[in-house]
Amino acid sequence: MKTAFKIIFFLSLVNTAFAQQYVQGTVLDKATGEPIPFTNVVLKGTYKGSATNFDGEFILNIPKDKTNDTLVFSVVGYKTLMEPVKNFIGEKLHKFYLTPFVYEIADVTVESKSQLYNTILKRAAENISKNYYQGPFNYDMYYRNTQMQNNKVSRERQAAVRLYDAKGYGQANAFTAYKERGYEFLQVRRSFELNSLSDRSTQLDDLLEFDIVRIDNNVLNPLYVYDDYDAELLKITQVDGDSVWVIKFKCTNPTLGNTGDNYALSYKGLVYIKMKDYAVIKYEAEYESSNYSTQGRSLYVNEAKQENEPMSISYKVTTRYKEYNGTYFLSSIEYKREQKWRNKKSHAVHSESVDAQILVTDVVVENPEVIAMRAYYEEVPFDAKFWETFNYLKDEKPKNPKHKK
Repeated sequence: MKTAFKIIFFLSLVNTAFAQQYVQGTVLDKATGEPIPFTNVVLKGTYKGSATNFDGEFILNIPKDKTNDTLVFSVVGYKTLMEPVKNFIGEKLHKFYLTPFVYEIADVTVESKSQLYNTILKRAAENISKNYYQGPFNYDMYYRNTQMQNNKVSRERQAAVRLYDAKGYGQANAFTAYKERGYEFLQVRRSFELNSLSDRSTQLDDLLEFDIVRIDNNVLNPLYVYDDYDAELLKITQVDGDSVWVIKFKCTNPTLGNTGDNYALSYKGLVYIKMKDYAVIKYEAEYESSNYSTQGRSLYVNEAKQENEPMSISYKVTTRYKEYNGTYFLSSIEYKREQKWRNKKSHAVHSESVDAQILVTDVVVENPEVIAMRAYYEEVPFDAKFWETFNYLKDEKPKNPKHKK
């Protein structure tokens, strides 16, 4: 099912791609030759662009009037690379090498238990309204969600989504942010039919909760940052020529209010903060939970009615932001959840996982389209021509491909 879905989707994209001009390739670490996932690949002076997948691969549609523009490759921990678009247009797969950033100050003092770093986190929260866009806007996003049962793909969804935010950035609780945002599906591809309400649920809201400078149930909430967190400086790195603190945190008292998870057992991670303006540009977090509601991680579960009891639940999140004209916007969100359950009657054990990504491909701040409601269920006929100008994440190669007779 998944193979057929990917082949059909890929062929339709290839056919349309040949009608357009584009650049495609792989972004690699110059020192190790390893791929660099989720590198931003944009046209200089615009927000329009794409990002590399987990194999470091990307494809970027180039409008005809942008042939003489410049490609910009940027990611935390590497020096920014700029290349002329016209040198790389065509079917050929190119390799682009980024140079790792090495902090040149010989002696960096790392204070493991100082509240200095809690203060930096608090200041980052206080500067959200200065650093991130204020006012209504649209995000055009590529959304991909893959679900697995017992290590086999059960369903996959890929979609183009337009989101409307009525207020812009400024930390709010999850319910307020929920009311101020709406979205619609522009295009969808699925590997399954819509036969039930659970089939129709897109789970997009699960990812949007990890836009951590928009929603306050995380380490950036000033109410909790001193009392509920240990923080220390892990290292100093760089992005786009700016120095960045990498602050390691651990929540000492996980609750719904400071994690967004009603059943949180542990919460820890890293926050990347620019020194020049205290802007958060990257967030990596790991969570463990004692239970999970299919309606959302913040909601209550009636355990007496559960057919299966949870054995282990964990998930990892990476959220990235990037700067455009002196203002920061969301760039991408990655989400990986793994669960193991035991049936209460048969005691059979089964595993589930969700692997999902959001990639923001464009931002509109002038006369954004107002979308008042959420499209919880999407039924949009596939339009191959749409993908001619829409940027998406390339599918990764199978890690251990097996020969099928």
